[in-house]
Amino acid sequence: MILCTNDDGLGSLGLDTLTKVCHEFDDVKVMAPDRERSLCSHSLDPSGELEIEEVGPGVMSLSGTPADCTRIALCHFNETPSLVCSGINHGGNLGADALYSGTMSAAREAYHRGVSAISFSLVLESRVEPDWSCVEMKAKDVLELWKAEASNEPILWNVNFPSRVSEASLMVRCQFDSTPMTLDYERTQAGYRYVGNYHNRPRKEKGDVARCFGGEITLVDLSGGGESFL
Repeated sequence: MILCTNDDGLGSLGLDTLTKVCHEFDDVKVMAPDRERSLCSHSLDPSGELEIEEVGPGVMSLSGTPADCTRIALCHFNETPSLVCSGINHGGNLGADALYSGTMSAAREAYHRGVSAISFSLVLESRVEPDWSCVEMKAKDVLELWKAEASNEPILWNVNFPSRVSEASLMVRCQFDSTPMTLDYERTQAGYRYVGNYHNRPRKEKGDVARCFGGEITLVDLSGGGESFL
């Protein structure tokens, strides 16, 4: 069984696409937040009581964070998933984005508990409409690779699709770029607003940020610890 989750909430096109792909490899169950939980990092819902609603066969919403979804699913379901897939996020989660990503946290929670996990994200670009059929095809390639390399040791992969993904897009294994985003804020009447340019962020030449913005599908293997904050 494969568990699918995300941080954009049930009903998102990314989650629907990922679930469709995963159904080609195994039975699928879904546990996702009941609303958008982007940029929540690895937080847990502080309310103390999480509500589950079954909205379809094997599909459940949770009044919690992405990390909560993974935790509850591992306790709630009768079988341990062979893989947890998180995403496909509407927006990139490259390099240091993993600090803040709810998508990544759902995968990371599974990995820390001994379950293989893959985080999927799609870089968005103004005035560029993503080709979701190509995203679906390339996500399938990632799962084919996972299946071919399956072992007894859990894996943690962070996969990012470029905004202009196509059939010709190459998937590359590359280094995790931990270069932080620039601290660009402007003063407003209410306080401060972040105005940093995501696409012009600092980057290392061979890291996942540079390669994904260069048009490649990046796969960063964070298994075995990865960066210290993961």
